[in-house]
Amino acid sequence: MTHNPLLYPAEEARKTMMSVWADMAETTLAWQKLWVSGMSFWGMPSLVAEDAMAVLDALAQMARRMGKETFKPDFGISRVRTPDGMVDVRQQVVAESPLGPLLRFARNTARKDPKILIVSPMSGNHATLLRDTIAGLLQEHDVYITDWRNARDIPLEEGDFGMEDFITHTKSFIRHLGPDVHVIGISQSTITALAAVARIAEETPEMEPVSLTLMVGPVDTRVSENSLARMVKEHSQEWFAENLIAEVPGRYAGAGRLVYPGFLQLAGYMAKHFPNYMTSQASLFAGLCAGDAARVRDLKVFLDECQAVCDLPGKFYLETLDKVFRRADLAEGRLMHAGEKVNPSAITKTSLLTVEAGEDELVSKGQTFAAHALCCGVASGAKHHIFLPKAGHYGAVSGSIWRRDVLPQLVGFIRRSSGLGDDAKQAKKARVSLPEHTLRP
Repeated sequence: MTHNPLLYPAEEARKTMMSVWADMAETTLAWQKLWVSGMSFWGMPSLVAEDAMAVLDALAQMARRMGKETFKPDFGISRVRTPDGMVDVRQQVVAESPLGPLLRFARNTARKDPKILIVSPMSGNHATLLRDTIAGLLQEHDVYITDWRNARDIPLEEGDFGMEDFITHTKSFIRHLGPDVHVIGISQSTITALAAVARIAEETPEMEPVSLTLMVGPVDTRVSENSLARMVKEHSQEWFAENLIAEVPGRYAGAGRLVYPGFLQLAGYMAKHFPNYMTSQASLFAGLCAGDAARVRDLKVFLDECQAVCDLPGKFYLETLDKVFRRADLAEGRLMHAGEKVNPSAITKTSLLTVEAGEDELVSKGQTFAAHALCCGVASGAKHHIFLPKAGHYGAVSGSIWRRDVLPQLVGFIRRSSGLGDDAKQAKKARVSLPEHTLRP
């Protein structure tokens, strides 16, 4: 595969220089704190000295954050409110694949709630980005999630990982959890989740999941074609490979693997959202200076999540561009898995819910809803749709709109699909009970 041999060496050099700069900045600020301490001894007013110390401490923390690499954050979900009260939560690895483990958020409760598998998107962010989604669903569900690994940390001998591999591993996790599971695909993983359920429906119909929820995903990019799809079509596969694919250097476990690097994704995000990003950084600095612990905690969680990106397998990234955004293979009936065409019409027992956002800059209106036509074997009464006119791509799965407008409806859909009825009291509890750890919308 063609790739750019300069991308990763340039990034490694940048990280080294930034780390040295951060160390020098912290040392300089430490000396300045000593100077302020000495001046306070010789008569500097105590309030002036305290303010100066707070500013220097804030500058030191900002320098450390700018100069050091951000690694995968924790999910940060240790307790959750259920209808039976607050309970402890612990993470369990219940299955493994070379692409990453299947995690369970095990609640310390005897409740037998519906089982949910969240298929996290392999799109550059870690699964921890969905902590608000997980925390909301944990109130009344037994929640599992695919925790895909950073491609730079997967040894080369494990494989090169294209779209078929992600479908295969997702299908294996669904089978592991059994036919009583409810599957949720989000963003890019809607393709993976829909394809995996379709293949299960053809191979072993008795293993079809209870329900499938597809949220803000590009199921059919021919519908309301947006700037992202047009940009993909304007450039060849070779252009993307030559400009965006890099080889993992020797100091990582995945040395030699060709990837779409996370640092390029972060650079693109910052370029697009630079004013908002700088506003958040300025707000963090102000919070550090003021000693506002709650404000600092929330901003650190948000910024750390944005900056903690992971490399994508190069083959998977290029195939996604071609098969999803350029050719719409799933919608056109061309998507292949294990030598067979993926046939969504084979799904007959699984209820379907789609969710779209009116202000989604990545997935246009109608692209997710297109799954209804593809899943023509599902009864019309088992198909449902939620449209959020004021939500963006991320707001549909996290933040105030998710908690207020999506979660109660999703709870009701899952309960009805499970034969538990549509309990209005349960939906009300889901609406008002906020998780302890949330990202800002």
